[in-house]
Amino acid sequence: MNFIIQYSICSLILYALVIYYNLRIRKLMNFQNNVFLLFAYLGMFSNAFDLLRCVVSIKALTTSSVILYLINEIYYLTLNVIPICFLMYCFALVDFFHIRNNIPRKFNFILVPLISTTLFIVISPFFRHKEFSLFYILEGTSLIENGKIGYLIFYVYIALYMIGGFNVIWHYRKTLNKGVLGHLILALNLMTGSLVVQFLFPYARVISLALSMFTLDISFYIQRSADVYNNNLECLNKKGFIRYLDHLFVGHHKFYIYSIILEDADFYHNTLGDKDKANLETCIVSALKSNYRNRRYSVYRLRFGSYALIARNCEPNKTDEILDFIRSQISIKWGYSALDLMLSFRVCQIESQTDVLESHDVSDLISYFAINKKFAQQIVKAKELEIVRIHTRSYIESCILKGLKENRFEVYYQPIYSIEKHLLTGAEALVRLKDDDGNFVSPEEFIPIAEQNGTIFEIGKFVFTTVCKNLSEINLNDFNIQKVDINLSVIQCIQEDMYKQLIDIRNQFGIPSSLINIEITETASTNSPDVLLKNMNYLQADGIELSLDDYGSGNSNISYILNLPFRMIKIDKSIVWKGFENTRAHIVLKSTIDMIKSLGLLVLAEGVETEEQAKHLQELGCEYLQGYYYSRPLPLQQFLDVMKK
Repeated sequence: MNFIIQYSICSLILYALVIYYNLRIRKLMNFQNNVFLLFAYLGMFSNAFDLLRCVVSIKALTTSSVILYLINEIYYLTLNVIPICFLMYCFALVDFFHIRNNIPRKFNFILVPLISTTLFIVISPFFRHKEFSLFYILEGTSLIENGKIGYLIFYVYIALYMIGGFNVIWHYRKTLNKGVLGHLILALNLMTGSLVVQFLFPYARVISLALSMFTLDISFYIQRSADVYNNNLECLNKKGFIRYLDHLFVGHHKFYIYSIILEDADFYHNTLGDKDKANLETCIVSALKSNYRNRRYSVYRLRFGSYALIARNCEPNKTDEILDFIRSQISIKWGYSALDLMLSFRVCQIESQTDVLESHDVSDLISYFAINKKFAQQIVKAKELEIVRIHTRSYIESCILKGLKENRFEVYYQPIYSIEKHLLTGAEALVRLKDDDGNFVSPEEFIPIAEQNGTIFEIGKFVFTTVCKNLSEINLNDFNIQKVDINLSVIQCIQEDMYKQLIDIRNQFGIPSSLINIEITETASTNSPDVLLKNMNYLQADGIELSLDDYGSGNSNISYILNLPFRMIKIDKSIVWKGFENTRAHIVLKSTIDMIKSLGLLVLAEGVETEEQAKHLQELGCEYLQGYYYSRPLPLQQFLDVMKK
């Protein structure tokens, strides 16, 4: 067989360049990078033995048949591992090993073709029917030939793993950016075409060239270090930090994380120029790297003023030495050029498998440590932090998701008293959530989290729908219910079509618009004012009343009252309570009520807890009162019982 070895020579050069480049720029030791390098090494060795067997075949008459068999066996066995290596790389690209916990069971199935073809390669030369052999020596010669059926079986095996890899990529394509997906699709076409050409023309070493070009493409466009590496500081960034943590957690490695936080980082970030900030960070990172150049240690720049050091396989007695070194470095006086600074830091040591179990836990803990003033200029261990509070967010997020799925949310009603009618004439609807044990989660805890993760839209819709449904199912005259106040979150208020959603729900249950009073907080008034004003105008045109909630709890900007179409102002309980504590606060309370009434708006005072407060607020001119003096928030039936009395 006359081989065209030029393809193999070119492939060998490409592999050498890829490996050299990646060994130089590789900064992140994780599964994806390790598998890619293994893929490149296997490709290079396979290509080298392919070239060797081509050269030996040319001089077959002077070569021992045993050597021929041995070289071909090594070539095919090496090539045999490349497809499963490609599949593992596809798994790594979509973070499959981190998001799935049942990988070990799936490996049994994945390894079956590999084991089968390995046995096939080893015993192939000894088949009686040579058509079923992968390769054999022609009778009477020393030339190697491929069996048609055996050759086809081997390429079907390669195609099987390729299809499996691209199936993984396609199924989890949303985790990849379009550029990565495009290069992988291009590679699929390249490899498919090369497999067909290689099968039809075995003497043309097209498959070797295609594999090397595919490896080169991955190296430049997918394995690029810019995504995880800060070239200016010559250290890994936050993305690299998370990737490496995922790699360590999945592998159940023992390691320590040292979080280094620059005190007053926001001040320096806003005050220093770009050049000075860059010089400052270079000094900090260089100081950390100066003593930790071992492969077991890696330094990360998470953001300006926040840095991390990961110590892998570190002996327990070395951890205190690391803390001492960091302490000595961060306590020195920092200076460069004409700038001389005395910086202060806080440091936290985090231990894997004890303090944290996944990268999300690490991020939460570092964020908590960075913003908590209690730990300013301290060097602490994570066990000294309030770890329970760190994990609270994750637990509350779980409660919110379960609450929406398992109907754990409820609407409670707190009655509102009308001074003019001397009756309870309405209520404020308040959302409640129960955890796994049936205990209530405070709205002050779950509402901010719901606003951040987007579930507030479902919660808000649930509350509004529930109120409308409840009102449609009772005889309002029996309970003297004239209006129900419903809160809108900041996020809901900046939805372009918020008004349409609410009006559609009201129409669905046939509720008169006069029954609904929408409460909007001061915070909502400061965000997207144009969108908010448009929503409020549409709601007002529909006949829905609008109130400014918790007035006095924020910036108390009078422009909100002047520019937005409110009918009622609800004075926050903090202002009400302080008004009964000292003379100056009382003057503020009285002046606030007088101002609101002078503008022709209604006044509701929140937080009324005693008869004395109720009488005095009535004297000051409040039209409505709300608080524990009249009733706590109640579930629907208990609320109706109170209203009926």
